[in-house]
Amino acid sequence: MKSSAPDSPTSSKKPPVRGKDPRRQGREAALQILYAMDLNGETAEQAAAWYWPLHGAIGAEGQRLAQRLLSQTEALSDEIALTAATLCPQYPLERMAPIDRALLRLSLAEMLGQPKTPGPVIIQETIRMSDHYARPEMKKLLNAVLDAVYKERQKKARE
Repeated sequence: MKSSAPDSPTSSKKPPVRGKDPRRQGREAALQILYAMDLNGETAEQAAAWYWPLHGAIGAEGQRLAQRLLSQTEALSDEIALTAATLCPQYPLERMAPIDRALLRLSLAEMLGQPKTPGPVIIQETIRMSDHYARPEMKKLLNAVLDAVYKERQKKARE
């Protein structure tokens, strides 16, 4: 008799990827979905519909974070565009490489929409992802933009 336990090879559920923080996995999944959305002209639901069956082994916590970040990126799209245009006018979003744009949008969504997540953590995770996904020159831009948003967030919290 075949077992349907989660660790069984016959199980329909994929086991979580070992050795990676679920929050890191969620951020990376959200980045990959945003990138796919940009390239394919899809909504978050459309991209997630094919992404999760292929890459769903990140665990429930990571998947929840990815979904929340995608929702925030869509909900805050106007504020993200305005923030990017204000803080980096020399790099318009529409002229950025799709992966760089996705990473900037994702990190701004988290910084603007997740006030309980420490700003330095968001900056550190964004820089870490930029090492793997973005063009080398994006690291400085991402750091500068996120640092400015973080400082503004701190200022508002003190008021």
